[in-house]
Amino acid sequence: MTNDKDYHMILVIIIVVRGENMLQRTLGSGWGVLIPGVLIAVLGFADLSVDA
Repeated sequence: MTNDKDYHMILVIIIVVRGENMLQRTLGSGWGVLIPGVLIAVLGFADLSVDA
């Protein structure tokens, strides 16, 4: 029987691998360009409103 730490590590590894697969699909579909652009715009807008 594995202890909780081993089980947790295995779970984290599975989640990371799945996340990478989803990220690769996203990058391949063109959303990978759009999402960072939107993120940068939002961060820039938030920065402007904080300064104002």
